[in-house]
Amino acid sequence: MIKKLYNEFSIIGVLLSDVISDFGGSWSFIFSFLFVCSMYMLFNIKASNPFDPFPFTFLNLMLGFMASLQAPFILMAGDRQSAKDRQRIDKDISQDAKSHKKILELEQDIKEILEILKNK
Repeated sequence: MIKKLYNEFSIIGVLLSDVISDFGGSWSFIFSFLFVCSMYMLFNIKASNPFDPFPFTFLNLMLGFMASLQAPFILMAGDRQSAKDRQRIDKDISQDAKSHKKILELEQDIKEILEILKNK
């Protein structure tokens, strides 16, 4: 029961890390993030009673918090991609071995055909 629950949470975590890293590494995230930060700073500069005055301490705190949460998700997604790459490589190696075996069989068949033709 516990192992099944752990596997379900693990799958959810893997999928979540893929989604977060896909969005976090996209141009749409970069532009939307720049837009939100710019609007936040403009609002606090223009406001008569700013929530977070010029050094933007709260914004800096939130940026650090976001980076500290985003980094592990990106690392998990990278680990998952590495695992996918390893599986793909193993499959390619297996396929290459099968192809090599078939080529050797064909080469042997060609040698036998040439021997038959020489003897005629």
